[in-house]
Amino acid sequence: MQVSSTARCDIGRTLAKPVLDLLDQHEEDFNAVIQGRRPVRRGQYAAMVSAPCIAACPSHVDIPAYLEDVRLDRWSRAMATVRHDCPMPGTIGRVCVRPC
Repeated sequence: MQVSSTARCDIGRTLAKPVLDLLDQHEEDFNAVIQGRRPVRRGQYAAMVSAPCIAACPSHVDIPAYLEDVRLDRWSRAMATVRHDCPMPGTIGRVCVRPC
C-alpha cells in the first residue's frame, strides 16, 4: 500500500484499507459501473475536507502547508502561510495548547 506509506496525514494513511475492502466486497458492482452496464445516477454533493489540525487551530492556520514549507527550508513562505490567517503567531503560539 504505497499510499499509506507515503501519506502525510491520517486520512491518507487509513483510507486505503476501507476502499480496498469495499472494492473486494462489491467487485461485481464496480465492474458493472466501470464497463458501462449500469448507469450511475448523478447527485449533487458538497464537501468540505479539512485536516484535523486545521479544524482544531483557533486561527485555522493551514498547518500542513506551513509544515511542508519548513520541511523544505522555505522559512519565509512558511511564515507568510502562518501570518495569512494569524497576524500575531507569537501570541497564539504561547496561548494554544494544541500540537501542530
